[in-house]
Amino acid sequence: MQSKKELIETAQNCQKQMVDELTAMLRIPAMGPENGGDGEGRRADHLENLLKSWNLPVERIEIEDERLGTRPNLLSRIKGKEERTIWLVAHMDTVSPGNLNSWDSDPFEPVVKDGKVYGRGSEDNGQSVISSIFALKILSELEEAPEQSYGVVLVADEEAGSLYGIRPLIEQGCFRKEDVFFVPDFGEATGSSIEIMEKSIIWLKASVKGKQVHASVPNRGTNALVEGSKFILALRDALYAHFNLSNSAYNYEISTFEPTKRENEEGSINIIPEVENVFFDIRLLPEYSIEECVSFAEEFAAEYSKKNNINAAVENVRVDPAGPPSTTESREFSVLKDSIREVINVDAKAIGIGGQTCANWFRKAGYSAYAWQTVEGLAHQTNEYSKIENIVNDSAVFVLTIYELCFRAA
Repeated sequence: MQSKKELIETAQNCQKQMVDELTAMLRIPAMGPENGGDGEGRRADHLENLLKSWNLPVERIEIEDERLGTRPNLLSRIKGKEERTIWLVAHMDTVSPGNLNSWDSDPFEPVVKDGKVYGRGSEDNGQSVISSIFALKILSELEEAPEQSYGVVLVADEEAGSLYGIRPLIEQGCFRKEDVFFVPDFGEATGSSIEIMEKSIIWLKASVKGKQVHASVPNRGTNALVEGSKFILALRDALYAHFNLSNSAYNYEISTFEPTKRENEEGSINIIPEVENVFFDIRLLPEYSIEECVSFAEEFAAEYSKKNNINAAVENVRVDPAGPPSTTESREFSVLKDSIREVINVDAKAIGIGGQTCANWFRKAGYSAYAWQTVEGLAHQTNEYSKIENIVNDSAVFVLTIYELCFRAA
């Protein structure tokens, strides 16, 4: 039987190899078509070959995507005496690098400097891919036989809604009803928060239709850009005022209603635009229903239009309801807390977040899922980096957690 100290030291001794494998993986872009890429195929090939070189079993599940053919997902499962499986779940895809001129180095040619690995996807979610697969490698090399099964899932398409990743894997019955999931795709620099619940997501399209005319005679038309701006601000204020409850269990305690994207159908500077479209990203606390929020916005648009003699409307374009919170009374939650304390001497607490991770899809399907890692919060930013110390410590936490749950009887 391994001691906790021995297991932590084993993870620490893998530091150089972890850095080498992270930099090798980051050289392979893995952006979906929404981010200007051709998917995760080449990165999945690389990771599949790496896992096989470690003598780990790999199942590759391709999900059809008419834009690219298929999108790859990798499952590596070590069987124990029991079929119940403890899973680590990380995603292979990344967002685009954005403006290359804003980077200090090539985002796809990683730089190792000052204890950090710089590159697009280094923290989101490359750090978790590496910490997870090394935890699997370390555990698989133990001479002891596990009581429970354990494994790693590396998924596609997390950055664009998981339509070709974890969602179809759940729908296809890839997991057992008693399985439990750890999802290292949320964290803080201190490692002090374990995410057990998420807010619901609503994307609304707010539109105002005016009358297009030449910009030199605005009195002959209705400027949709001007009227749309007024309507958007009024709708935002109304939503915040009406859905104003707070919940201290979340890292951001209130529901949010933010305009995030503008579309103008006319592109000439000398045209008064006829149509103005703005999209809202809404993160709704569980105290409110999605239907209540959408209905309120629709009714507000109708009343605003009548009062101001314009044509304003809202349209619901995406809804992702939040699943129920994962319990904090489980052995899995308790063991994760103990492992975090053992490795980084932090007493982590349960919280909710407004972002979306793969954990929410598990919760909606009736599973328990816990999201935790240590990160600097640089996801989707230029000069993104992962601290090497975080990679090693996260892997050590996962090793301790799975060892306690799968190798030692409850």
